[in-house]
Amino acid sequence: MAAEKLTKHRLAQILITLTLLVIAFFWRTITYTEVSTVTCNPEPNCFVFVNNEKITVTKNDKQTGLLNVYPIPQDWKITYEGEVTRNAQVVALLPKSNKVNTVDYFIINNSVKIEVEN
Repeated sequence: MAAEKLTKHRLAQILITLTLLVIAFFWRTITYTEVSTVTCNPEPNCFVFVNNEKITVTKNDKQTGLLNVYPIPQDWKITYEGEVTRNAQVVALLPKSNKVNTVDYFIINNSVKIEVEN
């Protein structure tokens, strides 16, 4: 393949691929938003400020790892790997598995990552 002659078709293919890679790089750079991380140790609860609002994180059950997060406005988006249940302004987060001595986390509005220590 290295001994092949560079044809117009192959040159066009290389230029199109290079252009797509450059566009993808600049698009990702422009649209990148940094997620700030906050650590929380709910013994019995902890407080975190998100968008100038005080959020309370409470661990309800040490066996299951159930977390209650409140008050969460209805228009806020919660990203979590476990089960998310909304009830008014309280969000219940139930992990997929109960791992001991791990740090669980959830993300609010793609801007704040809250790490909860077990």
